[in-house]
Amino acid sequence: MNQILDMQNILQNPIYQFSLYQHILDSIPDAIVVHQAGIIQYANRAAVQLMALPENKSAIHLEIWPFFHPSIVESVQCAFNQLYDSRNIGSFIPTTQYSMIRYDGTEFTGEIRSILIHGEKTPMIMSLTRDVSAENELKSRLEYMAYHDEVTGLPNRRFFKETLKQKLNEPAKRVNSIAVLFCDLDGFKNINDTYGHELGDQILMLIGSRLESLLYDEGFLARIGGDEFAIICSYTSSRHEVVSFAQKVLQAFSLPFFILDREFIMTLSIGIALYPESSTDMDNLVKFADLAMYSAKNKGGNRFHIYDPTESNVIEERLRIENGIRQAIEKRQFVLYYQPKVHLASGKIYSVEALLRWQTTDGQLIHPDTFISIAEESGLIVPIGKWVLLTACQQNKRWQDMGYDPISVSVNVSPKQFQLTDMEETVRQVLHETGLSPEWLEIEITEGLLMQNSNEITNTLRRIRSMGVKISIDDFGTGYSSLRYLKLFEPHILKIDQSFVAHMMEDPGQLSIVSAIIHLAHSLRMEVVAEGVESAEQALKLLQEGCHSVQGFFFSPPVVFEEIQQKWLQTSIS
Repeated sequence: MNQILDMQNILQNPIYQFSLYQHILDSIPDAIVVHQAGIIQYANRAAVQLMALPENKSAIHLEIWPFFHPSIVESVQCAFNQLYDSRNIGSFIPTTQYSMIRYDGTEFTGEIRSILIHGEKTPMIMSLTRDVSAENELKSRLEYMAYHDEVTGLPNRRFFKETLKQKLNEPAKRVNSIAVLFCDLDGFKNINDTYGHELGDQILMLIGSRLESLLYDEGFLARIGGDEFAIICSYTSSRHEVVSFAQKVLQAFSLPFFILDREFIMTLSIGIALYPESSTDMDNLVKFADLAMYSAKNKGGNRFHIYDPTESNVIEERLRIENGIRQAIEKRQFVLYYQPKVHLASGKIYSVEALLRWQTTDGQLIHPDTFISIAEESGLIVPIGKWVLLTACQQNKRWQDMGYDPISVSVNVSPKQFQLTDMEETVRQVLHETGLSPEWLEIEITEGLLMQNSNEITNTLRRIRSMGVKISIDDFGTGYSSLRYLKLFEPHILKIDQSFVAHMMEDPGQLSIVSAIIHLAHSLRMEVVAEGVESAEQALKLLQEGCHSVQGFFFSPPVVFEEIQQKWLQTSIS
């Protein structure tokens, strides 16, 4: 019992109570400072640490004002004086962030909540302070990341759309006209595929810097996708200003970029939508700028195009087809048909041309004329082209393994495939994977590829040729080839375009062209094949002119591989 009474006496002892409160306050992580008329009356351990006081320096009786940044001292004094004047114990100043300075001169951001408490004679203020510098820095970094592109440091799509929305919501007197420009790099995928994403990112940073240097005061630039940038231009006088700006951008991109002693020319396709001419709705402005950009790209790139409502359906149809192509690749909806090439003297098949078709889920066959150009422009021709080459070689090898006499298979390769891939390596990999001997593969190219006349393409064709693969020129006579190009590329085969064959019986001029191509091929020791033969009279005339190989509907339209096997290969099985 006496022990209990002794404990009660201890607990009621003012010295013990003070010591207990001191211990409790020192255990609180927030800095607690009690001050009166700007003079510190008490500071807990966390406050001493936050103020960075020396060990031999007491906080008691120090002024609080030197701990605030000089620029805000007057406003803080005003706030504290108002709290004193209220004389209402328990009144408080809501949590506020202040720029503060420690005793050692370092700066930080303090979050302070101040409350009026009882004093011995007059009220005092108790301020609870937290250093939120690191927290604010993290918030700022996260906010920056949410609104900026990681590679270029430019605003991202989210920032772009919010900025556009803000500009459109400004008072009408300030928003006379706004232009939204979508800028898409031409052929950038080839950079990443050839040199890697690290160099590609360096180019993107240089492109962002160059675009940024072209902006004027009212311009806003963002990177909104992989190789897409968007610009908001607020201009006040005429449509002519945005046209001049777009021309200025295109001209600036005629200059090369230099990285690691390499020179790169990166052109742009620019789509433009105008407010209020194109639309007054933000989402439509973005959509129309995107559509206009695709229109510029469809016309060959390195140009700008202003949205025209009359083109909308055409552009949207193109986008629909492009999306359909992507789905067709994923769902494996592409199929190959084969058209026989026949020796006129014997009537026997010696080769087939692989022809691509797109078979939709409802069984509809879509002709390449509908989608090939879009596949080329979008770069989707690369996976499609590799699939065609692989599938055609696999099927040809399968026929050989079934015991049929070997025939060759010809595959059309577009200029885009040569630009966007390493065709030599692709052909080598396919032949290795399928086991097909190179002599039974024929690569068909167009005269357009010849006209590019680049050392890279020349060397690639020569290396493919050196493997034992045959090279043929498709649709010969419709382009601008010369004897010099034929000598340079040394193809094995010339194919006479069907447009000449179709009218040669009634048009002597067309017949003369056919005859000239045949004799040209013979003089250069090349094979010659006539396309589009649809009658016995055409076949006989070609034979008389010295053309010994043909293909066309007279012999067979393009058919599935089973029909080639049943109707053409069964008679020559060994």
